[in-house]
Amino acid sequence: MKFWEEHPEWRARTATGEDGHVGWRHHMDLDIPECRDAVFDFAVDFLNKYEWDGVNIAELNYDTVNGPETPKFYLPMGATTRSAFLAQSNFDPIMLFSPSSPYYWQRNRAALKKFEAYRAQRVLEWHRELLDRVTPVAKARDMEVIVTMLDSLHSKTLNRDTGMDSRLILSLMDRYPFMLQVEDPSHFWAEGPDRYQKFTDTYLKLVKDRERLMFDINVIPDRNIEKSHSPTQTAMGIELAQTVIAARQASGRVAVYSEGTVPYPDIDALSRVLANDAILENQSNSWTVESKEAIILNAPGQWQNYQVNGRIWPGWGENTIFMPAGKHQISLVERKFQLMDKSALDIRLLRFSGDMDSLTPTQQGFEFTYDSTLRTIALLNREPHEIQIDGRKTDLQPVAYAGNWSIRLPSGKHRVEIIADSTASTIVNTTSLYSSTAIVIFGTVACGLLGLLYMAILVRRTFAHAAGDRRKS
Repeated sequence: MKFWEEHPEWRARTATGEDGHVGWRHHMDLDIPECRDAVFDFAVDFLNKYEWDGVNIAELNYDTVNGPETPKFYLPMGATTRSAFLAQSNFDPIMLFSPSSPYYWQRNRAALKKFEAYRAQRVLEWHRELLDRVTPVAKARDMEVIVTMLDSLHSKTLNRDTGMDSRLILSLMDRYPFMLQVEDPSHFWAEGPDRYQKFTDTYLKLVKDRERLMFDINVIPDRNIEKSHSPTQTAMGIELAQTVIAARQASGRVAVYSEGTVPYPDIDALSRVLANDAILENQSNSWTVESKEAIILNAPGQWQNYQVNGRIWPGWGENTIFMPAGKHQISLVERKFQLMDKSALDIRLLRFSGDMDSLTPTQQGFEFTYDSTLRTIALLNREPHEIQIDGRKTDLQPVAYAGNWSIRLPSGKHRVEIIADSTASTIVNTTSLYSSTAIVIFGTVACGLLGLLYMAILVRRTFAHAAGDRRKS
């Protein structure tokens, strides 16, 4: 809105000459070079200004309402667009809306198709130019780039209404390393969850690497359910769960767009939905778990200190256990009386946002391997002494928050070793633990002895008073 208000001269124009406030958006005319430069410069400056995880180029296209059937909402019809198209095609596109013109769209569908193809090329060029600017920034700062594209392959009206040609955007994937996020148009939202199976089958034939494909689910109360079997205005409950499972088939990732419209019980349940292929068996005081992906298990509140496959496990937090992919047996470490509990010095992995392949305890801490298309966060229970990535010491600085420590790790496939303490620190910490324990023991024994001495004095005095009373009598 700020840009719209400050630059009225760059506002997009509809076929009736009105400002391009179409749908929910206030369109700027990106065909004007100065406007496009200002918009893209702002985007790049904004990316450089903060520590973003990534950037999503979302719905970079036109909005219209019923295409040419509603001229007052039809874009783009600014002077720059009209003159460029005139030079290329020998007619002014505004003539598509003149009933007396030989190019009137209702009589000359070929002329309309020619302008629609021109619009699709403009949308392609916008993506190409913005990606040219954004990609180097993202690479330098280890950020992910996502392109959210409305799906025109299954819709008869999407290209007409928005200028989006999905095949043209797909052609950019060979040149730019972005994640493609496909969004189905609103007229599909009331269809069943199995529509994403159809979308997946279509796009996997066109996307070479399925790890670069994901789908976007819109969970907002704007869908028309009058002629559908959808039970509620907004997808929720079992319908939302089935939709998420269907939409994540391509790469395991799925986006849920919500304007505060996903109920908390659904948010809580979706983590379990995403782990729907995990197998968990309870065997007395142990579990057997098998999963194709890393998962988080809810543990009984009274459990603490775990063994996985017979070894002390470094991946657990408050009532949760973090497990990599594979088959594992989890058991509780039996509590035995110990004069000194050294577990207070242990360093643990509380959470990890990437795709973890393995997690192993070491003498000095633990190590893990992961493979992630975007940079990840490891959350630890205490500050580590040293962090090694692929066998090399790094200068990564852990960040403290609420008693825990987070580490930002790079994208890609890596092996990370977390070293809890230096040799000197280990000696100091162990000595401190032993000395503090000795002080506690000494204090406890001393207090006990003082208590016994006090009781002995009281008893002695009592007997002395009793003996004196007997002599007086």
